Amino acid sequence: MKKRFAYIFMLVALLSACQELEVDKYENDPRLYFYRAPFAPEQRDSISHSFFLQEAAIVRDTVLVEVRTMGFPSSEPRAFKIKQINADAPNAAQAGVHYISFDTEEIQGLMQVLPGQVSTFVPVVLLRDPSLKQTEMRLEITIAENEYFKPGIQDNAKFTVTVSDFAVMPASWARWQISFGAWGAQKMFFVSNYLGVDLAAPVSDDYDLYLYYQGMAKDALSRYNSEHPGNPLEEADGTPVTF
Repeated sequence: MKKRFAYIFMLVALLSACQELEVDKYENDPRLYFYRAPFAPEQRDSISHSFFLQEAAIVRDTVLVEVRTMGFPSSEPRAFKIKQINADAPNAAQAGVHYISFDTEEIQGLMQVLPGQVSTFVPVVLLRDPSLKQTEMRLEITIAENEYFKPGIQDNAKFTVTVSDFAVMPASWARWQISFGAWGAQKMFFVSNYLGVDLAAPVSDDYDLYLYYQGMAKDALSRYNSEHPGNPLEEADGTPVTF
């Protein structure tokens, strides 16, 4: 019986030692993936951007896409690489025409994870090419392996940015509809430029705030129409803008 207990004890000790060896063998394997916040309206794998709401003098704008690391933080800055994966597809955004290439010195200098950090942003610098007046262009990107990072979570390895220069209903309008009603291109332009509402900003759960914005919109529209007699604010099809 004593020999049996001794044998069992040795077996348990051996298994424990194997587990410790497995832990000791773990090696840091830095990876990078596109982050999607859980339980948030911003959780998505794409962003739609339009120059429609911006002044004609604005010829470029930047979309920030968050990436996060896997593995241990580093005490040194770590560069990462992003590449386009749909360059040959129809309506694909063209580097140097619709966005600044990720291979340029300007962008490469911004794509790095700083010491001690586990997240950062990919700066996607979009260009206001005349072709965006007629066509929405699509930029699909992924993380390319380099000496610091490999691609991380497979389901979060791709991100899409679409860009245009015509009216596109933002995803956030589902919430803003409480304040402003059904979406319309001229209505959206009015809300953004005359009320100064950032439609891309995180939306609130405060219902009273939406009622406040609705009151602001009605007052501003009343002033606009009184200042433009015979030419009230309308959509392209002649539908009057109302809130």
